[in-house]
Amino acid sequence: MTSRRPALSVSLGLLVAACVVYCVALGHRPVGPLPVLLVLVAGAAWWAVVRTLEAAADPTYGLRMVVGAAVLVGTVAVVFPPRASDDVWSYAMYARMVTVHHANPYVDVPSKFPTDPIFSRVGHKWRSTPSRYGPVFTAGSALGSALFGRSALGLRLWFQGLVAIGVVAVTVLAWRRWRSTSVVAFIALQPLVVLSVLNGAHNDIFVVLGVFAGLLALERGWAVRAGLCIAGAALVKISALLALPAVCCWLWLRAQRRAALVVATSAAVPAIVASAMTPGCLDAIRSAVDINHSSVWFTLQLFVTRPNSFIVHGPVWSQTHVEQVVKTGALAVVAVAVVVATIMLARRSSAPLVVTVAFGLALFTVFGAWIVPWYLVWSLPLLAAWDGPVRVVVAAHSVVFLAAVHVPLRALHEQQLTGWSWSVLIVLPWLTVVAYGVALLLEARGRGRPVASIRQPSTPTGLPSII
Repeated sequence: MTSRRPALSVSLGLLVAACVVYCVALGHRPVGPLPVLLVLVAGAAWWAVVRTLEAAADPTYGLRMVVGAAVLVGTVAVVFPPRASDDVWSYAMYARMVTVHHANPYVDVPSKFPTDPIFSRVGHKWRSTPSRYGPVFTAGSALGSALFGRSALGLRLWFQGLVAIGVVAVTVLAWRRWRSTSVVAFIALQPLVVLSVLNGAHNDIFVVLGVFAGLLALERGWAVRAGLCIAGAALVKISALLALPAVCCWLWLRAQRRAALVVATSAAVPAIVASAMTPGCLDAIRSAVDINHSSVWFTLQLFVTRPNSFIVHGPVWSQTHVEQVVKTGALAVVAVAVVVATIMLARRSSAPLVVTVAFGLALFTVFGAWIVPWYLVWSLPLLAAWDGPVRVVVAAHSVVFLAAVHVPLRALHEQQLTGWSWSVLIVLPWLTVVAYGVALLLEARGRGRPVASIRQPSTPTGLPSII
């Protein structure tokens, strides 16, 4: 083990240094070579840490070092303000709309309260947008507003603290299931988790928490509890329901049809009923789909509505018409892609449920209309104990996507982009599609396997195994 300690120490040192410099030295929404370099260095160092730990004979080797590093970078990420996102101020504003202005955040918008001390901190796009989060998250947000009132610092730390609890909970669940230091490092030290989810206070961590808890419950034969866990996550963010097609399709193909129906019912019914009982919630969620520059659909929309930028001359369809078609088509494509991928993976007798679900959730960041890097946290922690093409592609995607946020290209308006800039916007999303397609084909051919150094606990006969 001593021969591995220098490599582990150097990799951890680089990872911690990159994360600390990112959180401490950079300003708000940094762009340029420095933040890109820091993210890439952190990503490479994180992967080196994980692979070093996975190669160790003792699965608990280096636990104290990893936990210490995770506590350090996690604390720094929470103490310092968000660098690449303003979402935390949207959370705070919606909360104050409930507790201070006695308004419904699903019906009213922040711009109705311009004198609120938090309003000026809300991103311009979201000032005219109602809340798109579930009623459970809205209730938790309102509690924070009631506790901290006008304090921007208190409100920020409230939301970052909640997300930190979520990260700890996911890590603890993974540790209890696999008892491996590499799993802890894979989740708690991932640059996306530290620099984006924790520092940005993104509630997406509760999506993977609910889904992971549901999968663990399902492994024990508790189908109703599994569905309720997913429903709880959906009441924070409706995105958690995206796990249902993969879960139910996998169970159905594995002759667990009753379990599939129970999970689907116990997840969808409570989530939909609770959202329907919250005035305006379902309408706000249904209007949540937009198209951003990171999506593959942006190129289609651009080709049709702005043909002068390509080869064709003269507009074909109106901007509004294309946006509506693309928004509807994107969800349909995601659903079909998830079902097809699940069928391909489930036909292999050794295809694990956790990888199938993780890949299905990751497909939203490939084919979704509005995608941002932190959406990958829905799937990445689920792959902590799996060694295969899917994990490699999702891990690489998380680092590259997070780095791309800091490229000046992303901050420019589309009409200012010319030459190679157009090529980057058009080619990169489609390269991601190709990479995921190749990973799926390789995984379906049996190229993936559980991490060799992780001891796999036995499960009751006849029940699906997480790994």
